Amino acid sequence: MPVFSLTEKLFSYLSLTRFAGWHLVCAWYNLPMSKLVIICGISFAGKSTLGEAIAQRFGYAQVDVDDVKFHLYGPECKDEELRRADWVRMYHETDQLMESYLQSGKTVIDASRNFTKEERQVARHIATQLKAEVVTICVDTPEGIARQRLLENRQIQILKKSFKYGNHLQQMKIP
Repeated sequence: MPVFSLTEKLFSYLSLTRFAGWHLVCAWYNLPMSKLVIICGISFAGKSTLGEAIAQRFGYAQVDVDDVKFHLYGPECKDEELRRADWVRMYHETDQLMESYLQSGKTVIDASRNFTKEERQVARHIATQLKAEVVTICVDTPEGIARQRLLENRQIQILKKSFKYGNHLQQMKIP
């Protein structure tokens, strides 16, 4: 069996990358290959639920426009109260967070805002600039099921506001 120098192995291996892409170089050096997982679909399709499950299972980071909104404007902020400039700021801050995860070699999931082709293109552009792999998952939930989830979510929110669970617990007397 012939013995090859490290340089010869590297040259041989790198010549393959023209055909197999960046992933081989990362595998050779055992470098982390950052990935952006874009989960898209209609509202209430289950994107966030799927994203959370994947993140927990594999230890991936997540970015979420709603989390950024809560951080910037508080948890009581309603979408209809926000101006266009507020939305631009939230998207920009979410993009910066995604970029920082990818720069550090982490895989990041964005399931919060990829409803349109243009939104997905912005996220893809950031990832490709950083030589990160992009994986797109489309959650194809029937519209009827998504509408049912929306109604259930609204009912839960109404119950939470009207019941004020925390106040009742504080007032409760143990028998």
